[in-house]
Amino acid sequence: MSNDAPSASAPPAPPKIIYTPLLVALCATAILSSLADYWPITTSILASAILLTGLRAVARDHLLRLVVGGLLVICLPLRWAAHTFGDEYFWLLFLSHVSLVIYFSLLEGIVLVRVIRPHRITSQTVIGAICGYLLIAYIFGFVFAALESLDPNAIITGGQPAVVDTPASIEQDIGELMYFSLISLTTVGYGDYVPLSRFARSLVVAEVLAGQLYLAAFVARLVGALESPPPPEQHGN
Repeated sequence: MSNDAPSASAPPAPPKIIYTPLLVALCATAILSSLADYWPITTSILASAILLTGLRAVARDHLLRLVVGGLLVICLPLRWAAHTFGDEYFWLLFLSHVSLVIYFSLLEGIVLVRVIRPHRITSQTVIGAICGYLLIAYIFGFVFAALESLDPNAIITGGQPAVVDTPASIEQDIGELMYFSLISLTTVGYGDYVPLSRFARSLVVAEVLAGQLYLAAFVARLVGALESPPPPEQHGN
């Protein structure tokens, strides 16, 4: 009897999770969003880049790809519609902010689960952890933007509302609120932007706590895992 049995074809390996494009898009947006005063279209282009690279980061899982892709189909048109017509239609601007909060929150949850779940820590796991930290700033940044759409006096700068409700300022306002979110997350707190309403203050406290707990819980775990040697393999008799 022949021992040569037809070998079953191995299933194709799932695509490797790559967070690097997402990290580049997040960092570029964080650095360049404040320049929206000079190039108003900057914020929309960079936000679109984050949306697309976020889809690439979840490409490994078919179901997640469908869910994130479905949200992307909603978020991208809303973002550009808000960029073009947001000064005329308030609801477009508000819906764009809310849709981005939902998208970034979903992406944050996916990244966190993947960061804490693997037994083997790789460079992409660390990059994913950094993306997760930055995504907190983006979630709260657009929460602040949605809040300012409803209450322009929620956050002030120089004694004036942080958001000036004029057509030319829409993209600049988002850049400024993203800056405010980043300095709140990192607890820099220059004092140039101040949360005035009670709800805005509660949001800032929540963001600060989220950032500090993230650093303590997730980044410390990753660094510890990188420093720990792998467990010895168990060989049978």
